[in-house]
Amino acid sequence: MIDPNSIKVIRNRSVPDDYMNAAIEAIKSLGKFEPGKMSGTPVNVTYTISVIYPVPAKFIKTSE
Repeated sequence: MIDPNSIKVIRNRSVPDDYMNAAIEAIKSLGKFEPGKMSGTPVNVTYTISVIYPVPAKFIKTSE
């Protein structure tokens, strides 16, 4: 099960917050994953999941 508190955005190309929130909600709904194992024992692992979606040019911020 994905711990909702462990989801972190590691790259944000200045997309609107509602797009980022939709991506986080989609990741939360992925459900169960097969646990990582080392020598047959389950261990904590980190997954990186790319979420790519088109963003209309008018929503892209060019400076912060």
